[in-house]
Amino acid sequence: MSTARDVAKFAGVSIATVSRVMNFPEAVKPITRAKVEAAMLALNFRPNQMARALATNRSGVIAILVDYVGGGYYSMLLDALEQKARQRGFQTIIRCGNSNADDIYRSVKQLSGGQCDAIVACVPFMKENELKQLLQLQPNTVFMNCVSTAYRQHAIVVDNQLGTTLALENLYQHGHRCIGIMTGVEDNVENIERLSAVKAWFEKKALRFSDKWLISGNFCAENARHAIHQLLNQAPELTALFCFNDQMALGVMSYLQQQGEQLPERLSIIGFDNTEACAFTHPTLTSVEQPIQEMAHRAMNIIENMLNERSLQEQLPLVPSLINRHSVASLSKSM
Repeated sequence: MSTARDVAKFAGVSIATVSRVMNFPEAVKPITRAKVEAAMLALNFRPNQMARALATNRSGVIAILVDYVGGGYYSMLLDALEQKARQRGFQTIIRCGNSNADDIYRSVKQLSGGQCDAIVACVPFMKENELKQLLQLQPNTVFMNCVSTAYRQHAIVVDNQLGTTLALENLYQHGHRCIGIMTGVEDNVENIERLSAVKAWFEKKALRFSDKWLISGNFCAENARHAIHQLLNQAPELTALFCFNDQMALGVMSYLQQQGEQLPERLSIIGFDNTEACAFTHPTLTSVEQPIQEMAHRAMNIIENMLNERSLQEQLPLVPSLINRHSVASLSKSM
């Protein structure tokens, strides 16, 4: 079995450098770190995690807590976080909170006592007082998709107002004025921000917005199938629909196509998240893209700053973009 001394000799560095790569990789120059990691791979060297934990008082593990793992958005986010964590020398543990604060607290307590060095909590359903309690259980916590005024240095969020505006402006430029809105879970903070942005946009445009144009799909494709049937029955004048996530948009498209409707001629549709499936629907789905890779990168930076006892900076909202595809029709061309 290869030892750290063997790795050092193979890479042409000191044993101390090998130790730093294993325990504090951020403190080693990228070129040197890459040389040592290549030597480890060539020699099939596996560090003793227990010894490493004892030497550094760190486990080398980051826990990722999410609502659930279903749906395209969380799959993309988990993949990005795991990839970025691995690049920094961390392993990951994934736990699901099922939109329940008590489940999240239970997971955090189970992970305490040295099992993990930090937590990334993707819990947009949690309120400020609940986030405070989570931080008391594990101070080294990053909040993902959590809108927080009290803990902005810990919270990574996308500019939901801008994302909503991009979607609605696109529909407006294509001639749509009767635009339906399919919301998600009522107490989800991102849902609240997007709904507020919708109302502000209609007011700014001096457009009438009817309450019958608004319906909840609960962020779920199956719920969206039922919701779109109700929405079009109560508001047949709608020519477009903005869904607060892609799962609902996909559910709407599936239902309408099963009813024999042509898309986007019957209804132009825009989603939110730009999940992988958007590029493979028919028509392909226009969607607001969240910068997943940048979110994961920023989360790892915050974690390394916390672990190295560096001061944290307030996190500004990340900028989304609109990915145009073929699910929006121009009224001037279709009339």
